Amino acid sequence: MIRKLRLQKLLPFLTLTILFVALWIASPYFMTAGNLSSIIRQTAVINIMALGMTVVIIAGGIDLSVGSMLGFASVLGTMPMENHPIWMGILAGIAAGAACGAANGAMVTALRINPFIVTLGTMGIFRGLALLVSKGVPINKVPVSMRYLADGDLLGVPFVLWILALDRKSTRLNSSHLVI
Repeated sequence: MIRKLRLQKLLPFLTLTILFVALWIASPYFMTAGNLSSIIRQTAVINIMALGMTVVIIAGGIDLSVGSMLGFASVLGTMPMENHPIWMGILAGIAAGAACGAANGAMVTALRINPFIVTLGTMGIFRGLALLVSKGVPINKVPVSMRYLADGDLLGVPFVLWILALDRKSTRLNSSHLVI
């Protein structure tokens, strides 16, 4: 029984290892520093969201709208950066994310609607609002200093990996106090 539980815990890591080895054999370019750096940069935001969702799921909740909420808050956060100081864009993005979260929370707690239903609905609403506000056009006029978050390196390691590592450490410390 203990051996089976240990195997279940290790199975995701073993699967990932097998996948990496298979891709390494299939392409000599897979395990290059440039490719691995690119993979890290592309998956860091999803991993950060997954850490937060892990805590929500452990606590017995669910939020299907986080991806759309991220998209909407990102649109509202980057658009002001085209003509205004960076801090205004950051503040706008945080305010948008907080407002979306508060709306979800209010519907779940005050109206007593199932979180699955609420977040399924707001997933479409937030995605639609992001498309409406951006007019369906990609926003690419981000200041160079903000691009460091996505493109920069610190000590030869992608900066987003440092953020992910700090977020993971913070999540681990905070979730150890979680009472279920």
